[in-house]
Amino acid sequence: MHITAVPYPSGNKEFILDDEMSVVKSSLLYADKVLLISIIPMLIFSLPNMIDDLAKDRKTQQEVENIKANTTNELIKGAKNYKGSKEENDKIQEYLKDKKVNLEGFLKDEVNKSASRMSGIFVSAWDELKSNLGVNKLDPAIKSGLLEVYTISESVIPDNTFPLLDENVFNQARTPRL
Repeated sequence: MHITAVPYPSGNKEFILDDEMSVVKSSLLYADKVLLISIIPMLIFSLPNMIDDLAKDRKTQQEVENIKANTTNELIKGAKNYKGSKEENDKIQEYLKDKKVNLEGFLKDEVNKSASRMSGIFVSAWDELKSNLGVNKLDPAIKSGLLEVYTISESVIPDNTFPLLDENVFNQARTPRL
């Protein structure tokens, strides 16, 4: 049996997933598989996919490469325009020559390393945000294959699913609109 769990936001101004957790737990009591449709997890789980899609876009890749090239060029220009003494400049040039360091290649590598570190910082911050919001509580059920979180571009609601609405959704659906 497949259940689509749809909790309604409680109106609490804090992003707390208590309603979602309650509906998921109830659904897992009866279902072999659960699809969770809820705004906070949907946004949290959709953003990395959107970033991946953006990163795969050729125009975006070209813009990132342009930023890296411009940064490298500015660093090279800054190194060439260094206002140190002639003796200092000569020592730097001699050191680079002795160590067979290509300044442009070295700076390109450093810019790439910095970009990778920034990516790592983003991933760490994202993981911390997920933890703070409690979204990581869903991870065991997701990893086991019992739970799927509806995302903006990837999930499809199966035809043979049964909805499980929490009390708030049920009340919203039952209340006549004028």
